Amino acid sequence: MANPFRIFKIRRNERALAGVIMLLVVALNVMMVVAFFPAMSVMHGDCERQILDVFNVSGFDAHSYYEITSGEPRFETTRHPLFFIYLYPLYLLNQPLTALTGVNCMQPLMALLLVFCSFYGHIFLFRILREVVGIRRREAALLTLLCLSMASMMISVCVPDHFILSFFLLMLTLYVAGRRMNAHRVMTAAETAALFILTAGVSLTNGAKTFLASLFANGKRFFSLRNLLLGVILPTLVILGITRLDWYCFTRPMQQRAKAEKIAADKHYRDSCFAVSLAAVGGKDTVAANALAEKAMQKKMRREYEEHHRQPIMLHSGKPIENKGLLSWTDMTSDRWQTLRDNLFGESIQLHRDHLLKDTLEARPEFVSYRSWLNDAVELIIILLFLTGIVCGLRSRFLWLCLSFFAVDLALHLGLGFGINEVYIMGAHFLFVIPVALAFIFKRLRPESAHWAFLALCGLLTLWLFAWNGTLLAGYLLG
Repeated sequence: MANPFRIFKIRRNERALAGVIMLLVVALNVMMVVAFFPAMSVMHGDCERQILDVFNVSGFDAHSYYEITSGEPRFETTRHPLFFIYLYPLYLLNQPLTALTGVNCMQPLMALLLVFCSFYGHIFLFRILREVVGIRRREAALLTLLCLSMASMMISVCVPDHFILSFFLLMLTLYVAGRRMNAHRVMTAAETAALFILTAGVSLTNGAKTFLASLFANGKRFFSLRNLLLGVILPTLVILGITRLDWYCFTRPMQQRAKAEKIAADKHYRDSCFAVSLAAVGGKDTVAANALAEKAMQKKMRREYEEHHRQPIMLHSGKPIENKGLLSWTDMTSDRWQTLRDNLFGESIQLHRDHLLKDTLEARPEFVSYRSWLNDAVELIIILLFLTGIVCGLRSRFLWLCLSFFAVDLALHLGLGFGINEVYIMGAHFLFVIPVALAFIFKRLRPESAHWAFLALCGLLTLWLFAWNGTLLAGYLLG
């Protein structure tokens, strides 16, 4: 494209939908700011501890607030290598604003970024449905709103995590790839490299999806030497280099500092025990005092071990492949079927009233069932429509591209069990595949009356989800 920024221009036939989307995402972010700004606008003491203690919305992280406040990364840089860089301009802007106003402006600043990504992510989804899949404008608009009405999407729109940034970049990637596929043109190596760095910078798994988009768009030409060198190998090396640099500059010093603090704390505790023990034995028998101090240290270590294994994160996690590195995040024993029913197609789409927006790392059980059969019926209808849409679009290469994105998440969460106990917070990575699949039902429906009937059904589902999720979310934040 001669001017790549033209993609952000809102067209005349998008203005009505754009207005509705903007109104909704702004309202959600205003609620989030109203809920937490009084408690987090004035920082004192341990800033990070204060943010983590105050913010509690499902299992979403509030590390972005700390990064905008301090300029230090707290997200796992090996999985999110550029996310800190994306937030750094907000940190630079927050410093003079805080000095000028006397309050920490991290929340409103993060909200601006979330509004931008939410707005354009859904605009790109609308364009995908309209221009790539090829359904009518009213149908594309309704399916776009259906996506926004899903629980995980509504929450991702306003929480200070990376998921809505991923959604925005994945929609951009799919839009570019879909347009290239429809025009029988290839994604250039420069486009692939740029999109890979942008998407993988937020989350490494997004980078794999970008390569899949290039593969589907380019076919055999994806494996050309030029594309492999410039579009795949070079950007991969860039991301790996940034990841390694992040580890040396940020992660390793924090780990070393934490280790040194732990060693110092243990030494202080042992010295205290030794002093007490020496006094107890008359101040002369240092051997006996050392033995008593060592016994006290062993009791402390055993107590810490038992307390660690009583934490919710341990109680709600299955057995990993290994207990070190990234493999320690895997889970090979949690129930996959119940995860699909209650979390992936449950909590991701409709919130549960019980343990509403609680965190599995605190008080929420891993699986929560709905009180009403109506919620189960809505979930079943959406799953059946999703499967029907896949059948209707079996011949579409673009649908298979979207399903390959979904397959990456299924392999990661259900296969390896990564984040399986809170897979519902990651819905922004995969929920868009549902409206894309439903769009192919619209393409296959005949006659016109069937279109209106299915449009009405999608409309009812959208209204239900907005009413159900919106009421519960507003009640939680403002109640």
